[in-house]
Amino acid sequence: MKKKLALILSLTLIFALTVIPAQAADTVINLIDESNATWTNNDANSNSVSTDFSDDKLVATAPGSWPWISSVLNEAIVLTEEDDAKLNIKFKVEDATACTSIRLISGADTIYVHHFIPDATYDGAGDITTGEYELSIDVFDLKMYNGTAADLYLGTKDLVLNDSDELIIDGIQVWCSGASTDITVTVEKFEIVIPGGATEESQTGETTIANLAAGKSYTLKGLYADANDAIPYPDESGKDLTDGLKAEEAAYSNAAFVGLNFNAADMLPDECQISEVVVDLGAKETLTSFAVQTLTDSGVGITAPSNIKVSVSDNGTDWTEVGDLAYDNADTSATALYMAELDAATEGQYVKFEFTHVSSWVFVSEVEVYGETEGTTPPPTGDNGYVGFTIIALVSLAGAAIVVSKKRA
Repeated sequence: MKKKLALILSLTLIFALTVIPAQAADTVINLIDESNATWTNNDANSNSVSTDFSDDKLVATAPGSWPWISSVLNEAIVLTEEDDAKLNIKFKVEDATACTSIRLISGADTIYVHHFIPDATYDGAGDITTGEYELSIDVFDLKMYNGTAADLYLGTKDLVLNDSDELIIDGIQVWCSGASTDITVTVEKFEIVIPGGATEESQTGETTIANLAAGKSYTLKGLYADANDAIPYPDESGKDLTDGLKAEEAAYSNAAFVGLNFNAADMLPDECQISEVVVDLGAKETLTSFAVQTLTDSGVGITAPSNIKVSVSDNGTDWTEVGDLAYDNADTSATALYMAELDAATEGQYVKFEFTHVSSWVFVSEVEVYGETEGTTPPPTGDNGYVGFTIIALVSLAGAAIVVSKKRA
């Protein structure tokens, strides 16, 4: 643990950042894909139903009432409430006296999907009458048919789940009904969508944005040792600045911070008073954005740097400046997360962060270098749950503006 100063401070920790997490693709299950199920045409009242799956639609036609088409999915759909799955359907019923009943089948139970369309009109058997309809509804907001003919067959019961609280969808049914002798039901969309949401994983071969500096080695300029060669605010692990753990407490005693001082032996007689961190990414990488977390407490001589310059290099010797991060209103007791996004990606193996001191101390908790990566390795996370993200160039933090001036790569 880093040595505490005698003065006890009351500090406020404030994080304000905008992130764009990596997104997994939605899972879309098309219930009218002919190849996804075994389909059966069921006759009734001497009437047969015919089907057409062309143009990505299901068209069912019949010369009279009650024949239906049913499917048994090749693989049953298993859903939990946490999936946040939606059911989307779009269909139309043609001919003035035609009707339809569109259903999801779950074991011995049935969900009459058409009963959940607002302001619809039903016949005496609970079938929906002629018209064009569209519905998007959370799957777990649906109800099952309760088996009674009362109230136009609209009676419902709660979804029947298995012992693991899962809803199993086995197939669908589309009925041709009504008084018409020319019934056509066209289902243009019938799908279940499971949102992908934010993800910490990348699939093989996909490119994602990740913190390439996570766990990487670096060199420091400005690590101060006192007269007894003791370092009061050390880099205890040698990777405190790339371990993915941002400071959750805005205190100079927090071991997540490394203290850089312009009186350090390797900075004298540096009149520019610039300390630095140079990260070795291990290989040449494509870089898109950068972030640094610092501490401000001017009461004990710890101020935000007036500027943070970022440069990249292929060899650690020849540098190209790619951006400056400047922080206004340094007299604020808070942590600051400096952020910059490049106008265009650049490449390099080494990234140098140069901190221009306003006072003797600059405290740094984490440096991050974001860029493109491929493969199955997930973007790194720290204990605070941050994942790889693209950094937005201008935010407001603790009443102080973070101003980013960018240069083209």
